Amino acid sequence: MDYAELAMNLNSPVVMPSGTPNLTVVRLDNATQAALNEPRPSEKLSQEIIAIKAKLKAAGAELKAL
Repeated sequence: MDYAELAMNLNSPVVMPSGTPNLTVVRLDNATQAALNEPRPSEKLSQEIIAIKAKLKAAGAELKAL
């Protein structure tokens, strides 16, 4: 985290890593609804793994072209 990012997040109560869903739940039914709207964690993780593999494959092809 660089200084500008730190200064921007100084007043933030929590700094979350990327990909972390952030939600403040006041009522229990809101938490249930939010959980139902999120894809299953394993599906989300699988999608992220596929995306990372595609990026790595593209980067590898780019390096081979050099």
